[in-house]
Amino acid sequence: MIELGRLSIENTAAIVGSRNKIRLLAENLEFNAIDATRLATLVSDLCRSLYRNHAYAFVIVAFDEREQGFGLLLNFQGMDSATAPESSALVSERTGGFFDHTNLNRPEDNHQSFLVFKYLPDPHFKPTEPFVEQQRETLARLTRAELLVELQTKNEELRKLLGEIEQRAAKEKKLAAEAAVAEMVRKESRELAKAYKELEIARKHEQLLANYDAVTELPNRVCFQDRLQQSITYAERNGQLLAVLFLDLDHFKNVNDTVGHAEGDQLLRMVAERLLNCVRKSDTVARLGGDEFTLALLDIAGPEAIAPIADNLVQTLSKPYLVGGREFFIGASIGIALYPNDGDSVELLLRNADTAMYKVKQFGRNNYQFYSSDMSAQASAKSDLQNSLRNAIKHAELELYYQPQLDCSSGRIVSMEALLRWRHPVQGFIPPDIFIPLAEETGLILEIGEWVFKEACSQNKAWQEAGYTPMPVAVNLSMRQFEQRNLVDVILKTLAETKLAPQWLELELTEGVFLHDITRATEMLATLRQSGVVTSIDDFGTGYSSLSKLRRLPIDTIKIDRSFTQGVTSDQDDASIVAAIIALAHNLGLKVIAEGVEYDAQLDFLREHRCDQWQGYLCSKALPAKDFETLLLNQLQSDRSK
Repeated sequence: MIELGRLSIENTAAIVGSRNKIRLLAENLEFNAIDATRLATLVSDLCRSLYRNHAYAFVIVAFDEREQGFGLLLNFQGMDSATAPESSALVSERTGGFFDHTNLNRPEDNHQSFLVFKYLPDPHFKPTEPFVEQQRETLARLTRAELLVELQTKNEELRKLLGEIEQRAAKEKKLAAEAAVAEMVRKESRELAKAYKELEIARKHEQLLANYDAVTELPNRVCFQDRLQQSITYAERNGQLLAVLFLDLDHFKNVNDTVGHAEGDQLLRMVAERLLNCVRKSDTVARLGGDEFTLALLDIAGPEAIAPIADNLVQTLSKPYLVGGREFFIGASIGIALYPNDGDSVELLLRNADTAMYKVKQFGRNNYQFYSSDMSAQASAKSDLQNSLRNAIKHAELELYYQPQLDCSSGRIVSMEALLRWRHPVQGFIPPDIFIPLAEETGLILEIGEWVFKEACSQNKAWQEAGYTPMPVAVNLSMRQFEQRNLVDVILKTLAETKLAPQWLELELTEGVFLHDITRATEMLATLRQSGVVTSIDDFGTGYSSLSKLRRLPIDTIKIDRSFTQGVTSDQDDASIVAAIIALAHNLGLKVIAEGVEYDAQLDFLREHRCDQWQGYLCSKALPAKDFETLLLNQLQSDRSK
């Protein structure tokens, strides 16, 4: 048996801490989310039972090797003979066979212990010394709740001490002579000074918890703003330059979506360590929240001195991170504002550095950019565009264009994709890659998305009633829309209102939508499939999933991204990838549509490899409804003439 640690059960905060530590240990041992939660809950229940029935109790946590491999052993100490049956009954009632072994030990000194054993998910698991030490550190670390209880206990002791001192002073004042009273006053003063000093230490400790980030242990937003204000005051007094760097990790969300938030937090800690190694001890590195970090660099010689530092930061953060058994490349976008050139206040420097950072995002990410005054004008223009977008639906500025999707064998139009366009009254057509991210950022995508659903379904129904061949209309669905709890109700309500049969609606989603919450995604798509709605994965091959993962999802179609399709005749790697995707998808019973077909040679390649459908400029770009109807009419007339 390899003991990892002992968790004392001396108050409710310790119980909460034990639950959280056991859950974290379970996640580190690769228990799934359900089993990890259940294990933590059962441990919490047993701890509460011990806490209610015994003055002192604890849990021994250990690895133990048995016939089927290593498992997690939990030894609950502190039950007396009277309460042991109650805890035994609690385990039997709550676990429902969750543990692989349970055992109630014989009494020793009128105390009993209860043991539970659970095999680890990995039957080949072998505890290495570094791994064991890491878990011991995890179990030994006090949680925030335990620290707060410790502080509260200390404060209570101090208050009690002050009360005792006051009572003793009052009593001795009455009984002692003037000389004795004078001495007592001096003694009381010393005791009070000591008590207040201890109280001040406790308050500083509490303030420390309130000013530092729990994940990275870096200063948080409040602490950074305070330090930056002090740095500005110092720089102003001494005529120095100060640099503020606003750093945002590129594609960090993919890490959380792929390996989970616990591993994402681990990567954040690795980023924090790299940042600290790139700057001086006199500089400040902070985490504002999420994937945003800020740096304050003091006593800078000039803008030319910042560039090498920023270069080093970009290169250092671009190196791979090994997290959750996978290698990630995330990079960082960095905006830089200088005091006093770009602002003389905390708020202005942070805002301008943030503006410069977004300029980096706009031009490719993984780089740095100094703030310039024209950026504020661009930010203002962005704000104006957001306001215009809010009125776009009301003023009928949005419209749908339709691009045909053709059968590779027959060349007939068999489906269509609805694509959103915005005709601004002053600026004309606004590109989708500009206003769609704005809609996502402001949340307007939800209202716009409902309008798109209704418009696409209504138009498709109108074409069917006009006598054209029925075919599905594909509508793109963003992650923000997919996170709606009532999305299924919105879709089914739209179909009912427009009287369009569900099989004539197809939802296109990117891979990231599925990976964010695969369990919920599976349930939602299964409900839609039962109603008859078709689902497809758009831009396949550009995300972080694979066919082996997606085969478990209730989807019907995958769409090969145009970046692969356009290279099938000139790049052997692209050709091999597309051929493999088509073959594997067909083996899984999925239909394949290739996007971005522009040349006959590309279409010949797709036909040769039995791709089902294609779309692209070789046939037609996306067209207004009136022009798309002309394509339908031409096809209908051609069919009738045969």
